[in-house]
Amino acid sequence: MSAGGRYLLTGAAPTPNGRLHLGHVGAQFLKLDVLKRHARRAGADATLLFSVDAFDNPITYAARQAGLREEEICRVYYDGLERDLEHVAVDYDVFLDTSVGEGRDLIEKTAMELDAVLAGRKVAVTEKIPYSRRAGSPVTGRFLIGECPACGRKMHGYSCDPCGLYLSADDIRNARAADPADVLDWREVTNYFIRTSSREVREYLAGVVLPDVVRGRVDNIAAALLADEHFLARWTASEPWGIGTGVPGQVYFNRMLITLAEQVAFGEITKEKLGLHQNPFEEGSDVVTVLAYGTDNLGGFLVENSALALATERYRPFDHHLVSEFYTLDGQKQSTSRPHCIWVEDAAALDGFSRDGLRAYMASIATPDVEVDVSLSDLAAFMKSLTAQADRVVATARSTVDRTVDGVVVGRAEEALDSQAKALELDHIDLPKVWQSTERWLDQAVTPGAGQHTSLACFAVIAAAVVPDVAATVWRSLGHAGEPDRAALRKLVSDGN
Repeated sequence: MSAGGRYLLTGAAPTPNGRLHLGHVGAQFLKLDVLKRHARRAGADATLLFSVDAFDNPITYAARQAGLREEEICRVYYDGLERDLEHVAVDYDVFLDTSVGEGRDLIEKTAMELDAVLAGRKVAVTEKIPYSRRAGSPVTGRFLIGECPACGRKMHGYSCDPCGLYLSADDIRNARAADPADVLDWREVTNYFIRTSSREVREYLAGVVLPDVVRGRVDNIAAALLADEHFLARWTASEPWGIGTGVPGQVYFNRMLITLAEQVAFGEITKEKLGLHQNPFEEGSDVVTVLAYGTDNLGGFLVENSALALATERYRPFDHHLVSEFYTLDGQKQSTSRPHCIWVEDAAALDGFSRDGLRAYMASIATPDVEVDVSLSDLAAFMKSLTAQADRVVATARSTVDRTVDGVVVGRAEEALDSQAKALELDHIDLPKVWQSTERWLDQAVTPGAGQHTSLACFAVIAAAVVPDVAATVWRSLGHAGEPDRAALRKLVSDGN
């Protein structure tokens, strides 16, 4: 990410059937926020946009459990998700509630426009869908259980997390109602799929840079989905909740809404915010687009969404995919629906909680190539240690009177910033290395001697991406305005102050 560059950053949308957990933080929110702050520090423009997956199957389950309507449960948890993002100090430009109001209107309008663009590629498919004999409505999400035909693992709804696949209902082995008192009636319904070129999708996938372990999974998914000349990507579904297509009982497929429709809508928002002449996903745009998510979304985000974008012949797939392995708790994937996770609100309730402490802890363990187990006790100990170090740095900044500029120290800081820039290259994000660089300057900043003001100013710039609160406090304590960035650091040298 370089000065003058322009970037659109987004990630998998959390389902508003619960609050954020540390898996969400690690897989997309922290990583993308660090990238935005790094881009800004380097003199680039970046927009950071998120939404909620308001039409995911678990919404209906959560609403029924709470005795609320779907849009009501979305609003309850959207408000909580906003508070969680504040606890993590995520500096987003847009956090869109797509369940109601302007957010829903925007996604519905975009879906209808895309429907017209892709009209010539729509294929009607008759498929069997399970209905509840008791309720007379489609059975989806946690109301439906079975086994994945590919890996044999138990699954809820139509998605297999370990495989990253989304299946048709009649492909699920031993599909049955989660409620043993209910019985499934299988009905034939018509839904629409988009005919895409398997060859074009394979060529696109071959050019995406991914960790080796992720590449292996993608190859397996591609082998399963792209074996024929044409791949049919789901466009509509028979669901009890969603954005209707105009056909009774039929909605736009929720995963399309949080992938292609959201991608195009976010492009339009970025176009306006950055004063661009075209949507960043249109051919010829110089805006670099980045999508972050976990391996359980590989089938939908990397394969199906890219296939749909290519099929429009108007919009490009994302330039970069930042794919994370699972963040686990006691060795098992963190999950909102089960629930099995460490909630952000639980972390925020710890004695001595700090936003910087949570961010630095998650950055220190963020190894995208392997599963990472998180621990609330480890987080608490980490935050306690960091708080003591940060307090020393802030106290030193407030008491420093010497304004000597040490060019040697600035030179070392520039090397550290270059090292961080390399660790944040979009082909492979290495947050632990970025944190290690920051941690070394925690000690450097409080080392007594001439030029300490310079060391503290350099620390603020180096720390700004991962621990922005202490970085901003130190910067302001030194008497500097604005944000700590590379341009300000160079001005410090040129001004001799």
